[in-house]
Amino acid sequence: MISDDEPQEDEHSEVLCLDDDWDEAIQNMILIELMSSHAFQSSGMLEQAIHIDKYLSRRTYRIPKLPGIEWVMDNLHDPERCYTMFRMNPEMFHKLHEVLTQTYGLKSSKKSTSL
Repeated sequence: MISDDEPQEDEHSEVLCLDDDWDEAIQNMILIELMSSHAFQSSGMLEQAIHIDKYLSRRTYRIPKLPGIEWVMDNLHDPERCYTMFRMNPEMFHKLHEVLTQTYGLKSSKKSTSL
C-alpha cells in the first residue's frame, strides 16, 4: 500500500527526465555544429583574402633583364646561384636534363627549349 507521505514514482517522470537530458544533448550538438561551421566559414574567408592578396595583386609587370635561356645559363655558371635557384648543383642539373631527354623523350620545340 502506498502512503501519502512517500513520493510516488510515476512511470512518466523517468521518461521526462530522459527527455530533458536528450534535449540538452541535442542542443549542445547543434551549438557545437553552429560554432564549428562559423569558424570554418571565417577561416575560409581569411584564406581567400590571403590568396587574393598573394596571387591577384595588380603590380606593374617586371621586365626581365635576360631572356629565359640566358637567365638559366647565367645561373648555371655560378654554383651558388644555381643551387639557390634550382636546389641542385650544375652537374646534377645537366644529369637531370640528360635523363629527361634520353629516357623520357623531353624535346625542344619552336616555343621552348629543353634546357
